[in-house]
Amino acid sequence: MPPLLAIALLAIGGFAAAEGGVDAETAPDPAALIAEARRVQVRDLEVWRRFAFRRQVVRQRLDDRGEVALRQDLVFRVEPAVDGFDETLVAIDGRAPSAREIREHRHEARFTRHYDHAREGKLGGVLGFGELDFGYIFRGLHYRYAGRETTAGGIACHRLAIEPLTGDAAVGAADPLAAATAGDLWLAVDGLHVVRASTRLTRPVRQGLARAERLDLDFEAQRVEGAWLPRRIELRSALGGLLRLHAHNIYTYSQFEDRRARGVGPHPAAPIHPWRTPPAAAPAGGEDLGGGDAEPAGVPLILVGGRGRGGSPTEQKGVRIVPSGDRSRTWFPEMVEQVRQTWRRDLGIDEVIALARSLDRSLQSIRTERGIRPPMIRCPRCGTYGPAAARRVSVRATILAAGRFGITTRAEVKRLERSWRDHRSRRGLDLSGDPVVPPDQAAADGCTGPATHRGKP
Repeated sequence: MPPLLAIALLAIGGFAAAEGGVDAETAPDPAALIAEARRVQVRDLEVWRRFAFRRQVVRQRLDDRGEVALRQDLVFRVEPAVDGFDETLVAIDGRAPSAREIREHRHEARFTRHYDHAREGKLGGVLGFGELDFGYIFRGLHYRYAGRETTAGGIACHRLAIEPLTGDAAVGAADPLAAATAGDLWLAVDGLHVVRASTRLTRPVRQGLARAERLDLDFEAQRVEGAWLPRRIELRSALGGLLRLHAHNIYTYSQFEDRRARGVGPHPAAPIHPWRTPPAAAPAGGEDLGGGDAEPAGVPLILVGGRGRGGSPTEQKGVRIVPSGDRSRTWFPEMVEQVRQTWRRDLGIDEVIALARSLDRSLQSIRTERGIRPPMIRCPRCGTYGPAAARRVSVRATILAAGRFGITTRAEVKRLERSWRDHRSRRGLDLSGDPVVPPDQAAADGCTGPATHRGKP
C-alpha cells in the first residue's frame, strides 16, 4: 500500500490551545523528534506481543453517491500465539460465526500479517490500505514544529504540522502521495509516543491504474502498561481511474490483557499454522479456481514444511523453507486483501478482467519472491516428467473468490458469471480474458512438457 493509506489516524477529542508561540531558534528539530518517535514506536509494537485483546473491524464500501453499498462488521478475540497471533472470529454482522467462517478468517491471519509488516517497517496493504502501516508517518512526510499542546486527556504533546509540497518541489517529489499530504501529528512530551495523528490528501495523485482522490486517515492511541497502542484507526478513501473504490474502514482495539503478567505465554491452543485450511474439491471442467492448499501426490519434500506466518517462507540454517501446500496454492492472504479492497458492487467485466490480471501478477510475484517452485508432474501428452506451469488466476476464479471470501453476495457472483460467460463467448477469449490461440498455431507450437499445459490434454 502506498504509505499514506497505511495507518488510519483520527484526532478524536479536543486539544487545549498551544502553549505560546514557537521560537524557530529554540524549537525542537522535527527530524530529530520523528527519528526518536520511530524508535519508540518499534518498542511499543514489541510490547503488543504480550497482550490478548478485542479487535473490531468495520468495513464499508460506498457507491459513487457516498452511500453504503456493502458493510461488514467483524469482532475478533486476538491471543498471542507461538507463531504470531491466534485470531478467533467471535461475531460477524451481529451474529455468531459458522465454523467455516472462523476457519477462513483464522486462515487469513490478517492482523498477524499487518503486525509483521509494521514491525519490519514494510507497507502491508494493497492500493494503500494497510491496517497497521505505522512506518509511513515516520518517513516521507514534510513536518514543521507547531508548538506544545495538551490533549483533552491531559497529555502534554509536541504537535508537528504536516505540510504538502507545492510548485516545482511537488512536481519533482520522490513520493507524490507524501508531497500531497497535510495534517498533524501529536507526540507525547514524556517518551515521544504517538498519541494522535490526522492526515488528508490535498490533491489527486496517480498511483498505477488508480488515482487517489481522497485519503483521510485518523489515529488515536491509548496507554497500555507503559506503552501506547492503537485505540481507534479510521480511513476514508476514494480511488478513481480503472480501479475505482470508495471505502470507509474503522478498526478499534480494546480489552487488553497482559498474558505474561498472568503467568501464561502464547495461547497454548493456538495453531502453529493459523493460515492453513483443508483442501477444497477441484471443480469440474478443468479450470483452476484456487480453492485448495493441498500438496499434490508425488511432490518432493524440498523447500517444504516451514513455519512462516501467513504462508511466508522462513530461513532455517541457511535453507529457505516454505509452508507445505504453497506450491499448489493460488489464493494467498495478500491477494484476498487485494480483492477485498478493489471490489465494488457495480464492477464491470472489463474491470474484473483487469483485476484478474493484476491478481495473477501478484501471484507470480509472491511465488518468485518466496522461492515457491511448481509441483512435479508427468505430462499425459508426451510423457515428460518435470515442473508444471505456475498456477494462474482466471477471470472466473476472481469472481468466485469474491463470493468465497464474503466480499460480495451470491447473487452478484451469479450475475458476473453470466456476464463473463457471454462476454467470453462473444469476444473469443480464454480463461484469462486474452484472445484464444488458433488451433493450428497451438499445434505448430508443439508440446514442450508440463511447463506448457500443466499436464492437461
